Amino acid sequence: MGDTHCGFRTVNVLTACARRAIDVDTQIRRV
Repeated sequence: MGDTHCGFRTVNVLTACARRAIDVDTQIRRV
């Protein structure tokens, strides 16, 4: 596990987490 791999992967992970957080927040608001 290198810093480059973690740094490159972090962007994708944060994006995925952000999208999931938005989806969850949207579902909560709808309910």
